[in-house]
Amino acid sequence: MDIVNYTNDIIIFSMATNSQKECLKGAIQAGSNLQYAYLIDWDLSDVDLNGADISHAKLNFANLDGANLTSATCISVNFKGAILSDANLNNANLDGANLQHTDLSTAYIKGTIFSNCNLLDTKFPVPIKNEILDDLVQNGFNGPVLPNVLLNLLANYTDNSNLNGIVFDGAEMPSIEFVGLNMAGAQLNQANLPSSTFRDCNLSGAQGNTLYLENATLINTPLDGSNFSFAYLQCANLSEISIKNGQLLDSFFNCTTMNDAVLSGTAFTGSEFFKTNFENSKMDACDFRDSTFRNVNLRNVNLVNSTLENVLFLNCDFTKANLSDADLQRAQFINCVMTNAVLSNCKNVDNAIFTNCINYVRASLANAPSSSPMQLDDVESDDESDTSTTPSPTTRKRGNGGTENGSDPKQQKTGKK
Repeated sequence: MDIVNYTNDIIIFSMATNSQKECLKGAIQAGSNLQYAYLIDWDLSDVDLNGADISHAKLNFANLDGANLTSATCISVNFKGAILSDANLNNANLDGANLQHTDLSTAYIKGTIFSNCNLLDTKFPVPIKNEILDDLVQNGFNGPVLPNVLLNLLANYTDNSNLNGIVFDGAEMPSIEFVGLNMAGAQLNQANLPSSTFRDCNLSGAQGNTLYLENATLINTPLDGSNFSFAYLQCANLSEISIKNGQLLDSFFNCTTMNDAVLSGTAFTGSEFFKTNFENSKMDACDFRDSTFRNVNLRNVNLVNSTLENVLFLNCDFTKANLSDADLQRAQFINCVMTNAVLSNCKNVDNAIFTNCINYVRASLANAPSSSPMQLDDVESDDESDTSTTPSPTTRKRGNGGTENGSDPKQQKTGKK
């Protein structure tokens, strides 16, 4: 019986036997090079391949029941359809391996490297360990792994859907739907999750730098206590989201839906908001220093005791908004609608600038300090001029999260092109 290198048909090892297992054992004992070995449909049950290098071998539909592959090097091995029940793959390197339609439900996979693997319809032990999921999330999508594979793992193989602290750093997961997962404390550095949906999940305490949630939807998924910087949330739906006492620094909100949200105590320092809908949201005690709001819906929002220092509001609607006790140091309100807005007891009102603010005369200043008159230009104007076109704002000191002219920060931040 011969073992052949399938790339050049050269015989790797030959043995006078009819047993495939005995032939492979002989090759191992002889120190033969088993890379690129053609072993399709071989019976290798209980064979000892501890520490062996079988990289690029073809083991399609082979029987590896009970085989010992501990610490074996199996780079780019084709295991498609192979039987791996009770196989020991602890600390084996399966980088780039094809594991389509393989059953690992009873295999031992502690410390196994699954980077760049093809895991289509692969079955894993129940429950799968978080460290294995971490490796798959970080490395699996560099290869031909379908997003549905990860979804299947998360939905069916985790212990009570508990993924506390799971690492999604650098993950590419478009159009995934996460349902009912506890992902508190998740690491999301440079994770790209466009058009994904989080439904009834928990992302409290999650953190990361340069998170992309373009067109994503978060339903009943709190982000309380989360800590993000340079997040990109273009066209994301965060309606009724809870982000209390968190941080979203230097982030970009373009056409983002955040109506009826609870954002109390969260810092948005240096962020940009363009055509974002905050209507009816609780934004009390938030820190918006050095941020820019352009064409933003702030109707009936609660901004009580928030820090609006050096914030530019351009073409924004503050109808029935409550800004009581807010810090307006160097804040600029240009072409804003202030109908029935409440600004009582605001701090540093003498340094705030209101320019051409429609219906400002109806804004409530009942308790504003009489010694601190606001700087106003045409504040009583009822001019209904078109505010849809954004004029070029004055030069302002900003953070690193974006630009004053509304250019796409994805081209400026480190991460996705």
